[in-house]
Amino acid sequence: MAFTTVTYTQQLATIGQWVARQTHDVVMLVLGLDNLKLLAPVAGLNEVDRLVAHIAREIAAQCHAHGHCMQWAQDEFVIMIPWSDIATIEQFIGELLHRVQQPFVHDHYRLAVSASLGWHRFTQQDDLTEALRFATVARLLAQQHGGCRSYQYQPTVPFLHLYHQLCLDLDMQYALATEQFFILYQPKINQQRQICGVEALIRWQHPQFGLLSPQLFIERAERSGVIVQIGEWVLDHVCQQIQKWKQLGEKFYPVAINLSALQFEQPLFLQKFRQCLQQYNVDPKDISIEITETVLVNAEGIGQNVLKALNEMGVKISLDDFGNGYSNFSYLAQLQVDEIKIDRSMMLDIEHSPIKKIILKSILDLAHHLKLNTVAEGVETAEQAAWLFGKGCQHIQGFWFSPPISAAALQEFFEPRISIH
Repeated sequence: MAFTTVTYTQQLATIGQWVARQTHDVVMLVLGLDNLKLLAPVAGLNEVDRLVAHIAREIAAQCHAHGHCMQWAQDEFVIMIPWSDIATIEQFIGELLHRVQQPFVHDHYRLAVSASLGWHRFTQQDDLTEALRFATVARLLAQQHGGCRSYQYQPTVPFLHLYHQLCLDLDMQYALATEQFFILYQPKINQQRQICGVEALIRWQHPQFGLLSPQLFIERAERSGVIVQIGEWVLDHVCQQIQKWKQLGEKFYPVAINLSALQFEQPLFLQKFRQCLQQYNVDPKDISIEITETVLVNAEGIGQNVLKALNEMGVKISLDDFGNGYSNFSYLAQLQVDEIKIDRSMMLDIEHSPIKKIILKSILDLAHHLKLNTVAEGVETAEQAAWLFGKGCQHIQGFWFSPPISAAALQEFFEPRISIH
């Protein structure tokens, strides 16, 4: 059984054809090779390929009599066997793990891997994709618990938590293709109580889990790398919206977009950024970029050149989440930024925290001396707004003035002024 580069749909169709021929319930097993990637730097890619080919043959031999198997990825296999009884299934799994984990000797190398296996029993009427996810979740949990073991999927908290995470990972690419993501805009207001800009905030209308905020999927998008495509999607849609506002002659203000560390590090980021603005005839002054302190501090070489190029284009750079964690005041004078955005955590219970007020006042004073604009996030009361404006904060953003709203609803906020009592 050789590794074949067929699509996910083709693989699933092959499994479905085998399942359709069965007359009883089916057991889907997902077997993963836990430490395969660690062998390549030591033994080399050729030896690892030989090991995987050997494991594939062992799995095929185990399934030859009454099962079906396919190599799902270099380090993952999907195996289908008819259901009989729990004792027979457990014996099959034990023998399979034993065969897979036996050392493979070739030339002067003696290679072995640990394996984790998850399985799920289902009927022909059950959803095949769901069965695959259940088995994969069980395999991941077996791997998290040290590997060299197997788990049957159970609808308990550990399995369900992993299941939701896996669903999000698998669904994000599809969500991009089917426009499940959408953008809301949260206004910022200045000391004259007028809108001076908005922040573009992504949301996900998941078909199964409902409306998801970024806190529920952005971190996983960063781990998987899909955050790059999501970031490009956001930039494209924001530029489209700016173009639409211009064409309709509607009023709008600069739009801030969030930039992930991974997107910032892409070699073609600057080129794609310029192309997007040119495609929709967007003035760079109509866009600002929010980026975290960690990204800016670690920006070296290409990163510093990107910052310089953005500044030269007229794009404003905002230092996001300032005050969250260990923000370093000394970096402010060194970083190429135009604005600092005070993290919403600084606003929590500020009315009853003299220490937070002192810290906030210090941040505002320092930013003023460095000629940096300031924005405070998470402002939820008139008292907070009045205190911030009274201490020199130039802009505020939060639910007190407006939650994130659609582009259409945003137009209603452009004319009126909001009074602070």
